[in-house]
Amino acid sequence: MRRALTEAAQTYRLDVRRVDTVNGILEAYSHAYDSPVIVSFSKANGVQVWFLYEGRCDNCSQSQECLRILKEEAEERGIKLSEDDLRLKPTELGRRIFSIITRRLL
Repeated sequence: MRRALTEAAQTYRLDVRRVDTVNGILEAYSHAYDSPVIVSFSKANGVQVWFLYEGRCDNCSQSQECLRILKEEAEERGIKLSEDDLRLKPTELGRRIFSIITRRLL
């Protein structure tokens, strides 16, 4: 798992900050986007790279797919999403989910 997470980080030229192979999370930073990044691994979705910046979800054709994947990430990790959470844009929901996950890692 460590290899898969770090290879994804290398592909995107990310500065790795922390790797948690037990939970399948790599925390990193993207200088190109001046943004924190999460690389996650889940059984349902494999390796996913999440740039935690303000995206342009309103006009994105992938918005619903991102929401589906994020919901699966939360479910697999035992994170309960509220009705308010489910109304968030994917970038906001991603920040919410991954902030919960990274707090658990401390």
